[in-house]
Amino acid sequence: TERTGRVARGAAGGTSAHDAEYVEQLEIVYNHSMIKPDFTKIQLRQYHRPRLPRALVRTDRQWQFQIKVQTAKFGKPMDRIAGADGSTVLGSYQSAFGGAAASKTGSIRTESDLSASEGQLAIVEYCEERPLLQLLKGHTVRIVNYYRGDKAKTPISAGGGDRPARKRHHGDKASADDPNDAGASAKIEKPPRLKGPNQAGKNLLPSAADLIGVSKKKKKKDGMSGSAAVGASSGDNNERLREANKVTILPDGVTEVLHPKVHGPFIGEVEDGMTQTGLVTNLFVAPMFRHESEPTDFLMILGKKPSSKHAKEGGEPPALGVCLRPFPANVYSVGQVEPRVKVFQPNTNQEKNFTTPFVTYQIAKAVELSELRNDGEGLSLDEIGSLFESNPIPPNALRMRIKQVATYDRESGHYTTKAIGFEDYPGVEALSRRFTPEGVAAYESSCAASIRLSDLGLQVLHTGASSVHSVSAAMVFLTSRLNAARERKSKMAKNLHFANTSKSKTTANQIALYEKAAKKLEDEWKEIKRRHEVAKFIYEELQFAPWHLSNEFIDVHKNAQGTGMMRLTGLGDPSGRGEGYSFIRESDAKPNKGTGNSDGALNAQIKKITGTENDLRKLTMKQMASLLRSYGMGQKEIDTLKRWDRVHVIRDLSTKAASDGMADGLERYA
Repeated sequence: TERTGRVARGAAGGTSAHDAEYVEQLEIVYNHSMIKPDFTKIQLRQYHRPRLPRALVRTDRQWQFQIKVQTAKFGKPMDRIAGADGSTVLGSYQSAFGGAAASKTGSIRTESDLSASEGQLAIVEYCEERPLLQLLKGHTVRIVNYYRGDKAKTPISAGGGDRPARKRHHGDKASADDPNDAGASAKIEKPPRLKGPNQAGKNLLPSAADLIGVSKKKKKKDGMSGSAAVGASSGDNNERLREANKVTILPDGVTEVLHPKVHGPFIGEVEDGMTQTGLVTNLFVAPMFRHESEPTDFLMILGKKPSSKHAKEGGEPPALGVCLRPFPANVYSVGQVEPRVKVFQPNTNQEKNFTTPFVTYQIAKAVELSELRNDGEGLSLDEIGSLFESNPIPPNALRMRIKQVATYDRESGHYTTKAIGFEDYPGVEALSRRFTPEGVAAYESSCAASIRLSDLGLQVLHTGASSVHSVSAAMVFLTSRLNAARERKSKMAKNLHFANTSKSKTTANQIALYEKAAKKLEDEWKEIKRRHEVAKFIYEELQFAPWHLSNEFIDVHKNAQGTGMMRLTGLGDPSGRGEGYSFIRESDAKPNKGTGNSDGALNAQIKKITGTENDLRKLTMKQMASLLRSYGMGQKEIDTLKRWDRVHVIRDLSTKAASDGMADGLERYA
């Protein structure tokens, strides 16, 4: 894969197994209670790097530091919040005030339970400036430590997973110290899977030796106790024994041992004897690299912005709650994101299929929330339309969406939600299940990319499924025009140079005409070159769009569709310095047999033509010359064409004539 960019079909079984892996999400993620109906343009511009609101850093606002009271016994480790499969919730840390119940039970039910003021943290940072997909608040992820090599040296992860295998004790009989020893055997003993900290109980297991066991040391013989040589030999044996029993302890995630024939979830391959930590989500898979944090650093957590009703006397703004805690010991840098879902391209069927239930749910949720807050009073049409300011919905389409979930009250002019079951209305909870959390992330990434392209001046070209192909065709036309203009400019420059340097009778008027023509051709070439550079910039920006890169990666690398392969290097590398992969499709000059044309009708038509009288390859040079003369081509032009050039010209002319209905029996060559 690293050399060709084409998926290895021999390892398709292992790749598909990792692709089918699904991470269960929280209930607050499935019901989309934390998802906004729309973003402002400023929020979309800052989507990948959000900024703190200025209201939080006002100079006249006081910061009130909060004190954390630890009720647990001193020295007792805190319970992790992790799933049975080692999954970790993004931001799964309870609030400093209302998360006491969640801290004990490990359950997360509301947004307040996602505060970073309590619990064990791990800092994860994207290395890409604009990742194709970005995790949303509350998403559950899995940290997996992929290992390939000797199973006896498998690292142990804090979340469990695969554990090292050890050989049974050798001997003629079972050990007296260990009644469970089965005696002499060369087979590898596979202990049961290691339980994680949550599964093992509140008290964590003390050490790695207790988890995997250490082979028992043999007792020294009485006669050798006083020998210095034996003592030195025994010390060497103990050192080798400690080195052999050395086990790597990883602080996060679960361990997964890769089979030798399984490639793994990443583009690159995990080398033998190496461990690679990966971040596995339903959106993407990415490698992670751990860094040590500085002990002098600290983490400052800002509270929510106080409302105006909490303002102090005298007009002073309310104080902002601030919590300080030690900086997490585990800091990870996430490598290049390898998407598992496709980002929606604007104005396509995929986007429309998502936005239809999404908008309906947001309308029903907003109307129901207004009724709860305002004693049964719903929302007006203008108030519902203001929910979608960045992506406005036409009034007629908006009324159709509202009609599905709400009824109109003529007296108040407001819409109120329907009763569940009335006119097949399923309720807000059922509407939230009609689209997935992965679709929400793909839609938000698409909106952020659309506003970025609009800021660059690409208002319309990025919409539609064939935008890249249309611009690519225009690039071919402009490139040919640029080459032709360059050639004309070069020829005129040579004529002008010859007129100025030759001793021929060239008048001043002729030289002036040459100079005027050369200047005009120079200006024409510069104008075409400028247009070509603008088209090239547009073409590259459209290729960098997340919907194009995600489609290319999944279609080429994962599904092996078509004859192309990933470019891997050059244009499309997010690092800009050769440290990442380019997901852009590269045309394959020599496609594999297994990746041929998937159009069965076209292949059948080719088989009918090949080897018959319709096959142009069976014609002689004279016969092809006669056909070209029948199309009106001169003999001098025919003589300059080689055999295969004549074949291509006849096929093109026959195809054009057949489409115009003027083939006169030569349509068999079309």
